[in-house]
Amino acid sequence: MQTRQRNQVISAVSGVLGFILIAFILLRLYSQTRFLKYENLTDGYSIDYPSGWTYTEDTNNTSAIFLSPKEYEFDLFQENVNIVIQDLSKNPKSLKDYTQLAIVQLQAVFQQNINIVESSEIFWGGNPSHRLVFTAKGDQFDLKFMNIWTIEGNRAYQFTYAATLPKYNDYLKKVKKMANSFNIR
Repeated sequence: MQTRQRNQVISAVSGVLGFILIAFILLRLYSQTRFLKYENLTDGYSIDYPSGWTYTEDTNNTSAIFLSPKEYEFDLFQENVNIVIQDLSKNPKSLKDYTQLAIVQLQAVFQQNINIVESSEIFWGGNPSHRLVFTAKGDQFDLKFMNIWTIEGNRAYQFTYAATLPKYNDYLKKVKKMANSFNIR
């Protein structure tokens, strides 16, 4: 009789531990796929970002920078999304002119180290926009970028995703969700 009771206790404890393990795994998965809302009232936009990412504001001429978590202690490049707002009131531009200028500037920065993969007109944030995907050789890494920009009023809104070439697709689903959530107020 004691063997039977002991087996029942072991089964009950195993069931509870199994339930706790499954709950922990589901909670972990949920926290990795959950998005938080970021609102910038000064620059007039909002965007959703992955809950495990961090952000900083008003750094290096950006409105906001969203950083992926470090994958290991000495991770030297955190994949990121930058939002840049440019005031065009003194030098208004059409989307076509802005696009031409942006491509020329990127080619000047990366020189012959840039390879444009895609350049297309899209709708983003409810506005006619342009998407540019390109690879470039950086000082330490081969990088891949996705830039999206639009013009509303006297402002250009730029969304830039930057990743090391091997990691670009790993974050792309989350980044596309971020881009699709972008809303100009």
